[in-house]
Amino acid sequence: MASPKQPVFETIYQARTLEEIIIYSNKSKVSAKEKTLIINFLKDEYETECLHYPYIAPEFNSEAAFYGAMVLFFSCQMLLYRDKKVEEFYNLIPAHNTVPDASHYLSADLCLRFMPQVLVGLRAIDVDDPLITIIDKILLKFSYSGIGEKVVIDAIDFENIIQNKCLHQLYINRVIERKAMNWATHKQIKQGILETTGMYAKLYWPELNFTE
Repeated sequence: MASPKQPVFETIYQARTLEEIIIYSNKSKVSAKEKTLIINFLKDEYETECLHYPYIAPEFNSEAAFYGAMVLFFSCQMLLYRDKKVEEFYNLIPAHNTVPDASHYLSADLCLRFMPQVLVGLRAIDVDDPLITIIDKILLKFSYSGIGEKVVIDAIDFENIIQNKCLHQLYINRVIERKAMNWATHKQIKQGILETTGMYAKLYWPELNFTE
């Protein structure tokens, strides 16, 4: 198969539209033109998803969306082509030193939501792969995308999450959807689950003790 002219964009496009990852190239740089193409595509995807969000959705954050796309692309690339040292991973993606707010969480999640599946692939090859540790740290920072993963729950800034009604409700919905018990037992999430499921809470999720 011939590589498309915009291989990174095509990988992100396939992930979003078909939920499949196809790596067309072992490239390490993204041109300004391709970056713009990726951001514009993700913006359209975000605006479509926003139609189904509860409350008022935060504005699209292009920097966070592109960051999530690069994490996904280069993680998959290193899963398939381990010709680079793991330490080079941070040189392949844009730096993200900002404390994420609701716009960061939801924009980055357009691509970061696929990272748990990437971790499954990495663990199947080598449970001690250092790339796993790097990805775990990213999903701890962008915890909405990592719901269900084994992380230190107390390290998550839930106060930052509950400040935005849209993100807070989406967070609760995903915890329920994924039956993420370690997240559900946190008091600020547990209360939200109870309010969302109402009188059907115990029936829907009997393993979760709502009386504590």
